[in-house]
Parts: sequence; C-alpha cells; structure tokens
Amino acid sequence: MKVILFGGSGLVGTSILRNLLDKTEITKVQVVLRRSLGLNHEKLDELIQTDLSPQFIKNLDIEANIVVCALGTTIAQAGSKQNFKAVDFDLSYATAELSKKLQAKFILVSAAGADSNSFIFYNRIKGQLEEAVMRLKLNSLVIYRPSLLIGERSEKRTAERLGVAAYKVLKPILPKSLRSYLGTEVEVLAKHVVENIIQGETEEKILNPSLIRL
Repeated sequence: MKVILFGGSGLVGTSILRNLLDKTEITKVQVVLRRSLGLNHEKLDELIQTDLSPQFIKNLDIEANIVVCALGTTIAQAGSKQNFKAVDFDLSYATAELSKKLQAKFILVSAAGADSNSFIFYNRIKGQLEEAVMRLKLNSLVIYRPSLLIGERSEKRTAERLGVAAYKVLKPILPKSLRSYLGTEVEVLAKHVVENIIQGETEEKILNPSLIRL
C-alpha cells in the first residue's frame, strides 16, 4: 500500500508517519513538506516544495492508494484569518482533489466542533472544508474530529498547555465517553488512522472524539 501524507511535520502528522513506517503492509510513504524532516527510511520519500500551493498539490504526478491530510495551523501561527484559511481550507481541499484524481481513499484530520455555521472562525472553516470534501463524492472518505490534541509540541501554546494539564488531572476520574471530548491523545489518533488504512474500509465515515479510541 502506498500512502501520501500532507502535514507530516506537525504534531499529528509526525505520529501518523512514524506509525505508517512501522507497518509491513505499507510499502511507501510519500510526504509533501516545505523542508526535510531529516529522516532516513527505506519506505520514506520526501517531496520538498518550499512554496506549497493548491495548484502544486493538485498537479502532483504520483501513485498512491491512500491520501492523508493532517494539515493545520492556528490563526496565531498563520498571522491572519486569511492565512489560516489558506492552509486549513485551500491547501487541505487541494489534497482531497488530488485524492479524487488518484481514485484513492482520503483521510482528513479535522476537529471536534467543525460546523460551517459556527460563530467560531476556526470551527467554521473546518466545517466548510468537511462539506466541500464530501461534495467531491470520493471513492472512500474518513473524517476524524479529534478534540484538544494531547501530545508534545515543539512550540508553546499557553491555552493548549492549560487544557492538557486539565485533561491529565481529570482523565482518571472521568468516564471514557466524557474524557474523549476533553482531549484526544495524538498517539491514539495516529494508530487509529493507520489501522483504518490497513483494514481497507471503504464507506464514508465521520469519527467524533468518542469513536477515536483503540
């Protein structure tokens, strides 16, 4: 099985990549990046493009059975709502268009609360992306909606640090049904994504936090 991964340098993408490379069922992992990860692995193929654009993504001449989109940023990181939308909608939608061209299964890492009518800009863009992707009528589509991501980031995000701290305190005492909406452990999410790839399920799915578990 050949996989192309977008967002392989981020928190979720890094974990997905590591799990993909560990699986014998996966023969090749192509990762589209702005800069090299500095990893050496016989199954890894880095496609470096410093000026990543929707057109570049849609025109990629590659072979893949699976396209995974783990692209994502924040308004603070992007610097403006427009720049945020350029990544979380424009680039992400282009990966879905590529998947349609390749007739490949598409896996999208979205977010809990995604809603095209939300008054929260982040959730609204995520919801608009999901709806646009579903209109493409892909051969196979799985959308993951994790809640607050629990994992080790290289950059510091104060609000997320507080959320992670609360998750760690409340995790032992909350039932799983509630715990999942408080936070989603990145490693669990990544393993779930990779298992879904290997199992080869083809139906359209939207997985909310309570369903992202091993």
